[in-house]
Amino acid sequence: MLERELKVIDIDPLVISGMLVQHGATQTFDGYIYDLYFDTPDCVLQSYKYSVRLRFQGNTCIIAFKEKKKDKKTKLMIENEFVVYDIVAVMNLLLWFGLVPYRCKAKKRVSYALDGTAFDIDMYDSIPPLLEIEAPWTKTIFSWIKKLQLEHHVQLTVWSKWLMKYYDKISEYSKESI
Repeated sequence: MLERELKVIDIDPLVISGMLVQHGATQTFDGYIYDLYFDTPDCVLQSYKYSVRLRFQGNTCIIAFKEKKKDKKTKLMIENEFVVYDIVAVMNLLLWFGLVPYRCKAKKRVSYALDGTAFDIDMYDSIPPLLEIEAPWTKTIFSWIKKLQLEHHVQLTVWSKWLMKYYDKISEYSKESI
């Protein structure tokens, strides 16, 4: 499956939720997500723009295999996801293939869906809330940014790991300018 998304940072979750509902979006999830990322000890998968992730979302566990592709306007990934029913077996399989956990992250997420577009409002402990818009077409994503009046917000095409680094740089710049 092809995944095309864009992150819009520093949003007001209540305002965006209200606007999505006004446009007819349906809430599909509200809870915490815990992600555990795997790679080889020498990070070979990351060097080739691959990602293996176990996600714990409510009572569901999902394994995802992703490959990042080049796109200037959105984050473009080839993604395969499967629901996991035996977490221990999957963990053992990943370890058997030489993959080890290297990163864990947690976030509060409220998700909405409308006409094939997914909207995820993510709230981390360490950074301001953000909206992730995922749609089959780039023009759909930018159409929603306009409908939600987010044209003047910073829009990023990065993985969450780089998002944290983005905020670290802003923090360092703010300290230097004081």
